Amino acid sequence: MFRQKRFLFHVVWFGWAIVYALCFPPFQLGYVAWFVFVPVLYLLYTQGISQMAYAFGYSLLFLIANFFWLAGFWAPAIFVVPVLYACVFMGMFFLIAWMGERYPRFRWLSTPVIWVGFELFRSVGFHGFPWNLLGHTQWHIPFVVQSADIWGVYGISFLVMLVNSLLVEWLLFAAEKGEWLSFVKKKPFFVGLLGGIVLFVGGYGTFQLSHYDRYVKTLPHERVGLIQPNIGSREPWWENLYDYVALMWRLNAEAAIWKPDMIIWSETMIRHYIWYSLQTKPSNTWYNEINLRVLSWPYEMKTPMLITSPTIENGEDFNSADLVDPERPDYQPRNSKIHLAPFGEWMRGYDRIPFVKRLMEAEGAGAFTPSYERTLMRSRKGLFRVLICFEDVFGLLARFFVKLGAQFFVNTTNDGWAYQLGLNPAHWQHFAGSLLTAVSVRRPIARASNTGVTGIIHINGRWEGDVGDYQAGYYVGEIEIPPASLQTVYVRVGFLFPYIVFFVMVVMLGGGWWYAKR
Repeated sequence: MFRQKRFLFHVVWFGWAIVYALCFPPFQLGYVAWFVFVPVLYLLYTQGISQMAYAFGYSLLFLIANFFWLAGFWAPAIFVVPVLYACVFMGMFFLIAWMGERYPRFRWLSTPVIWVGFELFRSVGFHGFPWNLLGHTQWHIPFVVQSADIWGVYGISFLVMLVNSLLVEWLLFAAEKGEWLSFVKKKPFFVGLLGGIVLFVGGYGTFQLSHYDRYVKTLPHERVGLIQPNIGSREPWWENLYDYVALMWRLNAEAAIWKPDMIIWSETMIRHYIWYSLQTKPSNTWYNEINLRVLSWPYEMKTPMLITSPTIENGEDFNSADLVDPERPDYQPRNSKIHLAPFGEWMRGYDRIPFVKRLMEAEGAGAFTPSYERTLMRSRKGLFRVLICFEDVFGLLARFFVKLGAQFFVNTTNDGWAYQLGLNPAHWQHFAGSLLTAVSVRRPIARASNTGVTGIIHINGRWEGDVGDYQAGYYVGEIEIPPASLQTVYVRVGFLFPYIVFFVMVVMLGGGWWYAKR
């Protein structure tokens, strides 16, 4: 009997790990997330903290299935990140089980509170990684993601987990009473709450989607050309420089034929230091001749270009994007990356540890400096900010620039580090986070990605484009320019939602511990 129970536990947790992993991009199974936690929550509520070994082991399986591509970014990460996050998941499941066992009357609420509290915990700070949050599973369901403009992706995570916890209450009632339908009469609050969530998500989502579908058509638009060169991050740069420049010229020229208002490059499309080389080396140096040729393209094609390359200012390296407009030669604004990728782009303090420093350098880690510049760029028709690499998944960062007056965003990203694996989950997981950010602040995002996904995310949560994963090409489309006065509930006050939930979680757990001790 004991072996049968253990086998059943393994089956339930294994099923959760695999199915939950499939809820995230590139798979479109987000609707399954609304009940995928029911079996494991049932075990946590009935078996308590005895499930922690299963929670750790199968959380690790889920994380490896979701984040295996980290090996292409920084090889040691696949041995570090999933293990650390599995510990976080186990702690989360431990607290859910602990609260559920001691305070069963409130477990339907404590579960989503703990879940969102831990999602915030792993999303902020230097090592913050708000990637594949529960709410991101809904990326492909336009009417569901609309409520992100109230409380961001964390609010959607809360709703999804709340539905899971309410369904578990129904399951526990049925297991105890031996019947299902009487739950409707005997637990009207739970049934009413479930119905209210369905009505809210469906009603609010349908209304907002219809509203913004119409609203987008009334706004001025700017035509943008998005370049996707598909150059592997680990391919030799200098040996193939002439071929790369030729490819870039062709893609820019083909996009320019469509007369866009701006051509946007993917992140570090030029990997060497254009501006620094021109400032410190003779102009007739062979690579400076190439640099000058590249900088002549906006004038040659009569089109503004957002040129991306590393830069050096005051002896510090930055990951930057510069706008070169032939009609405004004296106006050359620059946006540099603020939230750098830990380990991959900088090593805050880690460079003082010789072994770690050698390991970082062997894996091609950068030594960039976080930018303290907080400016907007002005295109021909509006104000925008460049969010470089994975900055577009940080809703708080986007909110900050919306408050400054940003009317749209440009995301230049590489994601070419996944090239060596030849798989696309990283591209689409990144895209899902970007889509939720766009809806949260109701600002469109034009994405130029090295290897995918290149396209335009509109303020209604719909998108267009997609050159194709690991394909060289370009996309030209229209991006709406909303007024700076358009500010969502999330921008005004909704960004506080996860922090309030985190505070509630601390109070709830502290009060529960104090009461249990008494």
